[in-house]
Amino acid sequence: VMFLKAFLADWRTLTAAGRVLVLNGFTFNLGFYMMLPYLATHLEQDLGFSGWFVGFIIGLRVLSQQGLFLIGGTLGDYFGYKPMILLGCAVRVVGFALLGLGESLYALILGAFLSGFAGALFTPSSQAYLASDYPQHNERERIFALQNLTSEAGMLLGPVVGLALLSVSYAWIGIISAGFFALLLLVQWRYLP
Repeated sequence: VMFLKAFLADWRTLTAAGRVLVLNGFTFNLGFYMMLPYLATHLEQDLGFSGWFVGFIIGLRVLSQQGLFLIGGTLGDYFGYKPMILLGCAVRVVGFALLGLGESLYALILGAFLSGFAGALFTPSSQAYLASDYPQHNERERIFALQNLTSEAGMLLGPVVGLALLSVSYAWIGIISAGFFALLLLVQWRYLP
């Protein structure tokens, strides 16, 4: 109870951008972790792809995110943080929809690349936007701590939600994950200054 009170007290002091970006931390990870832990099993058991292809898809997704952070961050510095956050969400909607609904080799490769590249677009811009909104060191520590807290909550709940949806079908995980990012796109477009 004390933890919740402290969180709510900090929440009330956040700027509009701070609230949206802290909420992003939760929703990004909820949508991501409800889908990706089950991707390899889906590719192998449901779609019948070989182990090398499953490894290729997982590796491509990681490489297109981690390997392109520099490009995503540079684009954010050049075009602005909000446009790159919005573009990243839009690209992830397409990527996750392809990973959830796609059955062909090419759809899955494109979905893996797009879902990773989306993270390379919005993650550096989201972090930079948050840092620029809180220039004071003590405020910045507090806001990043709140964002980490909500991100961890999304990581914790994502696989649980994904497991519940897996009993229906993996396609539903893809649709709902993509839906989370579509919702985030609208929220950020409307409320992120």
